[in-house]
Amino acid sequence: MEKVIVPVDGSAPSQRAVEFVVARAKEAPGMHIYLVNVQEPPAAEVVARAGVPAENLHVVHQREGMKAMESARKAFDEAKLQYTVSVLVGNVADHILARARELGCTQIVMGTRGRGALPSLVLGSVATRVVHGAACPVTLVK
Repeated sequence: MEKVIVPVDGSAPSQRAVEFVVARAKEAPGMHIYLVNVQEPPAAEVVARAGVPAENLHVVHQREGMKAMESARKAFDEAKLQYTVSVLVGNVADHILARARELGCTQIVMGTRGRGALPSLVLGSVATRVVHGAACPVTLVK
């Protein structure tokens, strides 16, 4: 059985990766899809200055992660595909790679760039790190 992890951040490239998986799933019945969003934790000094209790950060991360996956979930729902959703917190590339290994994924499908202050440098580097660290094939969607 094909197991595909699709990391999304709400950006246009990640949505195109979702559309790519929707099209592929029509040709591969029984594909198991894992939709993942990784929230980067704020710097400790930012949290301390803001006075945000640690237990509230989890709620914020979950809410923001689900919001980032909204259009992807809608696309999978409309295509009547089953999928599993995860919101993780930490280093984006590390969590994508760890989750793919943990789930025994046969492929990672992701956008080439995502959201961030320096999308072409910082988040483009996430795709690069995933390609170099993955134990399974990685498909990058522009």
